[in-house]
Amino acid sequence: MPSEKLRLPGTIWVLFFARLINSAGNFVFPFLTMLLTVKLGWSSARAGSFMTAMFLVGGLGMLAGGKLGDSIGRKRVIVGCQLGAASLFIACLGIGMSGAMPFLVAAASLLLNATWPVFNATVADLVPHEQRKRAYSLLYWGNNIGFSVGPLAAGFLFSSHPSLMFAGNATALVLVSLLFLAFVPETLPEPWAAEGAAGGAEAAESRGLLGALLGRPILLGFALAMAFLNFVYSQHMFSLPVFLNDRLGTEGARVFGAAMTANGITVVATTALVTLLLGRLGSLACMALASCLYALGFGMLVFVGPPGQGLSPALIVLASTVVWTLGEIVSATNANVFIAARSPLSHRSRMNSLVTWIGNCGSMLCPVVTGAYIGRHGPASAWPLSFVVAIAGAVLMLLLHFADRPLLEKRVLARDPNA
Repeated sequence: MPSEKLRLPGTIWVLFFARLINSAGNFVFPFLTMLLTVKLGWSSARAGSFMTAMFLVGGLGMLAGGKLGDSIGRKRVIVGCQLGAASLFIACLGIGMSGAMPFLVAAASLLLNATWPVFNATVADLVPHEQRKRAYSLLYWGNNIGFSVGPLAAGFLFSSHPSLMFAGNATALVLVSLLFLAFVPETLPEPWAAEGAAGGAEAAESRGLLGALLGRPILLGFALAMAFLNFVYSQHMFSLPVFLNDRLGTEGARVFGAAMTANGITVVATTALVTLLLGRLGSLACMALASCLYALGFGMLVFVGPPGQGLSPALIVLASTVVWTLGEIVSATNANVFIAARSPLSHRSRMNSLVTWIGNCGSMLCPVVTGAYIGRHGPASAWPLSFVVAIAGAVLMLLLHFADRPLLEKRVLARDPNA
């Protein structure tokens, strides 16, 4: 029956609640910069260097997790890494706000980054291609519902009992690990199943990870194009607060907080509708649309003038946030779908980790490149730059879309000659 074909496996709902609990209990990382500077007294430069180093280490964890997920099993890696991270947070609870705390948090970040590509591979293992967009959208929605609650609770703990933030993070990780142990099966394909996979983009590969990626130039091109999109998306955490502080003074912090609230509300309220409306559009076309929304959303900020001149700055910022958040939704609900559809069955975790890592280089470069650029041209120059980079990303995604269409038609015909 059609309704049976559209129904997601029950395990996906377990993963939905796992994502929701993990993000609701994500108390430490959103406040790590404040923990370093306010509670430990680090300078902003030292804290920034530490955060960059932690990002790089997290990337190594992602690559290692992908390798382990394809060799020893998805469930073992996710449960083992989450319980390991929970243990490190409990250790932080014991030592309090000491000098060793940031390094324990960095080790926990490495372990948790290792679970992301494995988690995404698990979804691809459980759900057939035609249902993956709905599955990844559901998990993205759950992640953002949790994240809209967690930082609010963490904000109260930060002022009164900051050590309890580590207890909350550890509790969430243990609960999710128990959910996995009780309800999520091991989904790593057996070697004989992978070797016997019939043709197509998801067929098993005998080559190593780099060879498998180079043998799929469309996937390599996608990873590079994602770096453009991530460079622009990261402006909301780097350039936007700097710009608002410069343009609006003390009012800038309030407007930035309102923009982040609008981001969360837009995600929770519109993810299901956006997924429904774009359900029949190809992933690469959707990614091009996402980049166009980034261009429009961040480009709108050129119209933010000083208070009292022209349109309300707060109104423009909020409208901008809604537009680029729609781009975030489209990107988040399609990127993993495309990666899974083009990754060999035998390399799902590793390919997800490598492609994601290449794309995340755009986020890593954002503070360095944009910081130098706005240092020379002023904070408002970030928005024309973002517009140009986003349009370039959209063009790249469209080129990949048209290059991939003949290949996609061949794969469909290979599976069903009568298609």
